[in-house]
Amino acid sequence: MDALINKTVNNNEDNFSIDFEIERTPVRLGKSGRVFYMDFNDTNFPVRLQEGREEIAKFFESKSAELGISDFDEIKTKDFENEDIQKIIATTKEIDDFIKSKIDYIFGYEVSKDVFGIASSVSVTKNGEYYFDNFLNALLPLIEREYQVRIKATNERVRKYTDRKGMHPALKK
Repeated sequence: MDALINKTVNNNEDNFSIDFEIERTPVRLGKSGRVFYMDFNDTNFPVRLQEGREEIAKFFESKSAELGISDFDEIKTKDFENEDIQKIIATTKEIDDFIKSKIDYIFGYEVSKDVFGIASSVSVTKNGEYYFDNFLNALLPLIEREYQVRIKATNERVRKYTDRKGMHPALKK
């Protein structure tokens, strides 16, 4: 991350602003040609990911209870009245909006537009996963690999300084 400090003078007052660039890495979504961006330097990303997944699970539970079903997947097999179908459509849209807002929060920008386009995040893949689950699960190996690269680089940088301990009189004890 490169930081740049700008100083401007207006009416005998010093004003400072700091410009820095967040290193977002483009990640292509399979063969679709669509791209989303990740900041692999953001050490809070895994924390937000865990919190977001927990909040999504709780939201699913509350909506399942509201619809009187034990699992949201039961919607596919339960025999509903017409008014219930309208409620399910509204609830599904509400869940989709909630999930997309949580995923956007996790990434720190409106990534859901890049990832899902106009599709619902609770659409189901061939293997039975929701789109959002499939997306988040696919990220885990990538996140782990990239964080290992950063940890290795950080350790090498720290070792560079700790190996020099005692070389400068100010560092001697």
